[in-house]
Amino acid sequence: MLRAVWPGFELEVAESPANPGLWGAQAFSSPALGGAVLQGVAEGCVAALEGLAENDWAVWGGVTVDHGRPYFTPYESFFPIGWERGERSAAEHPRGYYWANLLTAAHVQQLGGIDAVAEYCDAHGLAVTGYREGKAAVLRCPRGALDLGDEALGAVHRLLDPILLHEPYRWYADWPLRVFKEPGTAFRRIEPTFQAHLPAAFDDDEPVPDGDDW
Repeated sequence: MLRAVWPGFELEVAESPANPGLWGAQAFSSPALGGAVLQGVAEGCVAALEGLAENDWAVWGGVTVDHGRPYFTPYESFFPIGWERGERSAAEHPRGYYWANLLTAAHVQQLGGIDAVAEYCDAHGLAVTGYREGKAAVLRCPRGALDLGDEALGAVHRLLDPILLHEPYRWYADWPLRVFKEPGTAFRRIEPTFQAHLPAAFDDDEPVPDGDDW
């Protein structure tokens, strides 16, 4: 494992404990860095994705402004998709939809080919860069990561939804995430003072599921 820490930024590169031979990298930034620095970090991460795509060195990648935790993507956290399964399936199924997304040649092919992807992007204000025949590409929202609105993220969601892993929503009680409502999902307004990890955060909360009830 390689782990590097700077003020407000942390990078970890390690072999997957569940899928030997598969290596992953995760980077986390602190809001305390400020908007301009965070945007610079996000653009640097996109440049890294483009390098990986050009050399065909990765099966998936994403850049987002959200709450993160080791191994899981926000999409996998909200729906009951284990990170182990997400890792194994990433070459065929993106691990969510984000401000910037590395798509493999297999992803692009499943979406109808690069011309279909580019046409969709042109129609919905997105961009796809770095594609070469048989190689990966980077799908992104041209506006800044901190300015990502629901309309743009929704356009990414609609494009990638057919090739995502899907599991019915069961239960989630942690930090609010940039994940869209899907059938069977209950959403409510989250106040800025909301504190996660507290039992019965709302008066009408159901008990935490046990065992096979998840």
